[in-house]
Amino acid sequence: MFLRIHIQSPGFNLQTVLQAEALPELIAFVQKHRVSDPEVLKRGRDARQTARSAKAGSGLIPANEAPVTLTADAIAVRAYIAAKPAEALLAGLRAATFPEKLLVATGWLQAHGPENAPPNRRDIKRLLVRLGHEPPANPGRDFRTAWTEGWLTQAGELCITVTNEGWAKIGLLTEDKE
Repeated sequence: MFLRIHIQSPGFNLQTVLQAEALPELIAFVQKHRVSDPEVLKRGRDARQTARSAKAGSGLIPANEAPVTLTADAIAVRAYIAAKPAEALLAGLRAATFPEKLLVATGWLQAHGPENAPPNRRDIKRLLVRLGHEPPANPGRDFRTAWTEGWLTQAGELCITVTNEGWAKIGLLTEDKE
């Protein structure tokens, strides 16, 4: 008989198989170092849940506290995007990264949709696929990258909106490339 153990901690993961003779020592070790104070266990569980929801956020980027108020430059880029077909915009992005493609697709959907109804992630990925672009292998990472760059922010439960910085980036990516 063998014992399989798995020890997991932030930044550390150990999986191994032990001989059966190690069981009494393993039990003694666990009993000696066990955390049994309910308050300590609750703080650890709450911290893990907070970290997990902040990291994963159901796969979403963190929510913006206030709605995005567009600058005059951002409104001009939005109007430019609204006048262009998605095929033409995305065709000019041959060397763009996936976060940039997601940004332009989000901007196009936002410019063509109702003012107060930003697109959701599924709509953005569907647009890319419909236009013949390969969807990102890791869309969560790419959406987070666009958020980290300041281009996108969350607008509601599953919706994403373009920030002023994002509209400026779209302007740079699409200017006179057609």
